[in-house]
Amino acid sequence: MIQPIRILQIVRPSQGGIRSHLRLLCRELLHFGHTIHIVAPLGFRLEDIPGSISGEISIHSASILSKPNVISDLRAALKIARIAKEVDVMHAHGVRAAWIGAMACQLCAKPLVFTAHNLCPPPRRDFSSKLIRWALHQCDEVIGVSNAVITSLRSYVSDGSNFRVIANGVDLQEIDAMIDVNSSWTQLGMKFEPQSTMIIAAAGRLEPEKGYDYLLHAASLIHPMYPEVTFLIMGDGSEKNGLSGLIPGYGLTQNVLMPGRMRNIPALFAKSQLVVVPSITEGQGITALEAMAARRCVVASDTGGLSETIEDGVTGVLTPPGDPHAMADAIVRLITNDELRDRMGKSGRLRVERYYTSRMMTVDTESVYQSAISKA
Repeated sequence: MIQPIRILQIVRPSQGGIRSHLRLLCRELLHFGHTIHIVAPLGFRLEDIPGSISGEISIHSASILSKPNVISDLRAALKIARIAKEVDVMHAHGVRAAWIGAMACQLCAKPLVFTAHNLCPPPRRDFSSKLIRWALHQCDEVIGVSNAVITSLRSYVSDGSNFRVIANGVDLQEIDAMIDVNSSWTQLGMKFEPQSTMIIAAAGRLEPEKGYDYLLHAASLIHPMYPEVTFLIMGDGSEKNGLSGLIPGYGLTQNVLMPGRMRNIPALFAKSQLVVVPSITEGQGITALEAMAARRCVVASDTGGLSETIEDGVTGVLTPPGDPHAMADAIVRLITNDELRDRMGKSGRLRVERYYTSRMMTVDTESVYQSAISKA
């Protein structure tokens, strides 16, 4: 039996995938009997962790900013080093957290694990690349959420023998409990009931790299042929106003719903006919996993970890990133073929059950903690 481990999770400012990952990882680690501390930016709320484990995790605030700041980063590292005296291993999520964790590691001599959730840009002769390279050299173990992420990291080091892939997972029981086919849209948090019976859904941060402008372009191509189709785009971010401004010009005022950030994403996917993940770049794509878990086929960009998560032609369709015409063609092909959509949705669920559960993710991460501790 594995001995309980005291783990310090270090989190940079984040939304979306990293928060989902941390939420499920902490839940499973507590189930296994481990002790969790979290160091996070100011404003990180305990409510972000499910109520089932509230009070069982120690939350510590630190001035971890989105961009490097020598004074703030040093203060955060000093605080982390003090807290780390009471733990067995530190686990940093994201490059910013890895950099600060690496500084703390120099002060407290604790093993450091780093999970890269996103693709790293090619190294350049700039300060940011130097920080990434130095941080990677300080880590005892490095996790990438996909092979694509690991490949992007290898260009920073000469030896990547401590690199390994551990994909994100989802909690299938939680998702199944959330889905109720008899629930109305308003019961699931929507302020209104969509008028259409054909809903194409998407969810995520409304940021440039997520490609929602291409989805709207694709919607404008589909609309003249299938004016009854409604596109449901859930999420918030810096691109929200810009995307909203595109809708009237595309003639989609009555066909695009943007309700903001929603809580019951898998349940809303389950009430939709199809899910689209139009990202230009993606580390893995938890949204795709949630859609597959909800038995919905996915149209996704053939980029980064999405190319590994989606089995093209089996659980969904991959299209070239940034190509609204190919995206529109794939969507039309699926909305006009109920049998194909249903078959791909069922295949997607089986794929998640086999490769992408939160329990699998946690067991593999637990073994990485043990490996890092044994090296210390």
